[in-house]
Amino acid sequence: MLGEKEETQVMSSDSAFKNLLVARALNEGIVLETDATTVRNQSLSELCSHMNSCIAVLNANYQGLRLIDESGTEADLELKQVKDALQQFKSRAYVAEQQVKHKDKELAKKDAEMELLKENLANERAKRLKITMPRSCTTTS
Repeated sequence: MLGEKEETQVMSSDSAFKNLLVARALNEGIVLETDATTVRNQSLSELCSHMNSCIAVLNANYQGLRLIDESGTEADLELKQVKDALQQFKSRAYVAEQQVKHKDKELAKKDAEMELLKENLANERAKRLKITMPRSCTTTS
């Protein structure tokens, strides 16, 4: 069995541990285990297996985050569509409101015109009555 110093040298010089951060993390037990001696006592295949498990967990977490991000993007898109639809509705409502105001003004003008015509008609009737009354009075006497 190798001593700690030799084991560290073997781990650091092995191709799997050429990355100094990985070798340091494994040696200090930061990533894989809280007990550094447990990590040092594991065989290279056990460490690789454990690292593969960690990678699989990271990949699964990444996929989960990616799905969350995609659903967030979809929700953002849906929200934008709802906002656009609301804006279109507001625009249509504004146009309809302006049309109603315009029609109300036209209706008010027509009402005023009708009142004027009624007054003219009443005046014409009154004139006819005045004109016809004296004639009828003269013809009867």
